Order: sequence, then C-alpha cells, then structure tokens
Amino acid sequence: MMTVGEFMDAVQPALQEILSPEELAETTTRVTWSAVAPTGLGRRRPMSDDEPLLPDALLEVRTLGEHKGIWVDGAETAAEAYERVRSDLQDFVAESKFGWGQLRP
Repeated sequence: MMTVGEFMDAVQPALQEILSPEELAETTTRVTWSAVAPTGLGRRRPMSDDEPLLPDALLEVRTLGEHKGIWVDGAETAAEAYERVRSDLQDFVAESKFGWGQLRP
C-alpha cells in the first residue's frame, strides 16, 4: 500500500502533463479522507504525506476556480495511479470553464 507522499510523487507528472504552466501555477492539490461517506469536497480531513492511503481517500485538485475530486485506490501501483489520475484530469480539463472541449495529450 502506498503512502500519500508516494501517491503524490506518482501523479505529479500527470498534473504537469495535462495542465498548462499557467494553470499549474494556480493549482493546489491535497489528499483527503472522511469516515463519513460521502463527504463533499473541501470538507474532508487532509492526510499527511507519511500516512498510508485509506479506502475512500480523495485527491482534491483546485485550479482557476474549478474543483475536482479523484478517488484514490491505495492498492494501485504507482504506474496505475498515474494513468488513472491522468485520464481523470483530461476529463476534468475538457469539462472545465478554462479548458472547455480541449482534449489534451
């Protein structure tokens, strides 16, 4: 099982590939968890880098007034986490106000 820090290291390249430098400069990320599911974005407990990923953990991505939650699976490998987060980020950008309709490579 990955820790939060290992997960963030695995998915950081996906953020850098999908978001433009300007978008990335305005982006904050954190992994959060709540014992009460479902709990909305922004109302969950932030997890520290040394914590193991818990079931129902969520990667919260905020950029340019948009907020996306991506479920985290601690059983994934780093490569699987990267691919899944990258795919979810592509969808997020295509559906956002700042990147509406764009399919980024």
